[in-house]
Amino acid sequence: MVKIIVTGEPSIENAVKALNEKADGFITKPFDPQELLETIRKLMTEKQSEYLQMLAEVENAKKNTPIFRYQRPNDW
Repeated sequence: MVKIIVTGEPSIENAVKALNEKADGFITKPFDPQELLETIRKLMTEKQSEYLQMLAEVENAKKNTPIFRYQRPNDW
């Protein structure tokens, strides 16, 4: 999920508030619908990359953690 703030009052305060509320993007009105779509595509690609990296790290941790390496405790 991505959060994009769309505001009709562009100001430093609103931008800071958006960042503090963990917004992923900030667009001011009036906006071009193409700009919004491009922002969504960019943010979704970034989120997907983060997710895939996280999955790779989890799989790597499983391989390097003895408790996950052994499916049968009797074989320890």
